[in-house]
Amino acid sequence: RLAARTAVDGHRPQGHRQRALVVDDDPASARAMLQVLSSLGLNVTVVFHGSDAVEHLRNEHFELFILDWCMPHLNGSEIVKSLYELASNNNQKYGRIVRMPIIVYSGLNETDLELPEELNFFRCTDFLQKPSSFSELALLIVSSLSRAGD
Repeated sequence: RLAARTAVDGHRPQGHRQRALVVDDDPASARAMLQVLSSLGLNVTVVFHGSDAVEHLRNEHFELFILDWCMPHLNGSEIVKSLYELASNNNQKYGRIVRMPIIVYSGLNETDLELPEELNFFRCTDFLQKPSSFSELALLIVSSLSRAGD
């Protein structure tokens, strides 16, 4: 854990605590994600509905977005399409969304997901299958943040 936290710290401006947004309709999964991200030193916002995630991303700056793909109402594909529309129609204001790493977190295999072509618009996307270990998640987070900073 210390090595992962040090790696995250190395990609943050002095005095700035990186922010992560997590959207997951399962409270237990969201709680586990909150614990991992917090232990890495990130400031975490958790929401349980896709529409809340889109609203947060529209109004706030995050360095990382972790997205549960299979949710009721507004699912992962619909969220990505909303973000694509927002960023592509107003790149001046929302270009930061394109550079933000997105980790798709799902109980399905990556090959079973129908990923929209809009996901290719984003600079850095990764996939992690539920359930995953602390170390798998921590390594992916560090890797995503590192690549986004390049």
